Formats: sequence, structure tokens, C-alpha cells
Amino acid sequence: MELGYVNSAVDESREKREKSGPKDFWMVGISFGLLCVLQAVLNISLRLHIDFLAELFEEVGLQPVTNDYVLRETVNKKEGLCVPRVFLQSKFTKPSQSQTLRGFEASIMKDTED
Repeated sequence: MELGYVNSAVDESREKREKSGPKDFWMVGISFGLLCVLQAVLNISLRLHIDFLAELFEEVGLQPVTNDYVLRETVNKKEGLCVPRVFLQSKFTKPSQSQTLRGFEASIMKDTED
């Protein structure tokens, strides 16, 4: 028994390409613009956090040594993911007792001179 059926390739990709138009380009452009704005906001907020952290530690009397961002990549080998991460790493020191007393003595002497 012989069938006269032949599989022929249908060029559906051409039909799909013809349907895309200016609307698709607008969507891509708007999406890219939103991503740029989001990145700028993220950069600003991270910069504010580094200053905020330094202020918090300085308020309790610690002196900053380093206050930097550390860029690392977290790798998940099982799922094949590599995700960039941004960490805030800071190092603060407690001033020695003699430095604290010298500052205290200087403020007392300044008050007595007035």
C-alpha cells in the first residue's frame, strides 16, 4: 500500500518575521531603558549604603580603616549558574585609650579658655 503523502517543510519562520514590526522594537527599547534606570538607581542606593554604614560606626566612636565594595561571582556548578554579587566589606578600629583621653583633654582645655 502506497500513500502519496510527502512531508514538506513549511517556512513558518518567514511568517513570524513578517509579523514583527515597530511595536517589537519599541518594547525592546523601553525594556532596555528601564534596565538602565534600574542600574543607575541601584548604584546610587549602594553608594548611600556605604556612607550610611561608615556614619553608623563613626557615631559609636570607631574609626574607618577600609570601606569598599567586593565584587565576587557565586557559582552553582549543579545548575550551571554564575551570578555576580556585590558585598560591602569594611574594617573599623577602636581608638586607643590615650587618643580618646587626649581628645577629651583638648576639649576641656578649649572650654576653660573661653
